[in-house]
Amino acid sequence: MKWSKAFKGALKTILYSIVWDILGYALFLGGLYYMFSRFILYASSIIGDIILGGFMMFFGMIIILIGTLASFYKVFAELLAEEIKGG
Repeated sequence: MKWSKAFKGALKTILYSIVWDILGYALFLGGLYYMFSRFILYASSIIGDIILGGFMMFFGMIIILIGTLASFYKVFAELLAEEIKGG
């Protein structure tokens, strides 16, 4: 494999990962905001809001982790298939 293909693959992996990171961080920050917005604005701790916000933060982190790994595997599989074909 040529270095140019390897660097293109790395760039694709980074770009795909950035997309998943943005989505995951949006969900994470939304959960953080949801968890603390009522507590700060109304000075009341509603346990349901805290739990829902925690779940949103947890799933945001899961999206970041799985999305980054999936990006790597997707690009790696594409490069491997192309290399096996003789491209």
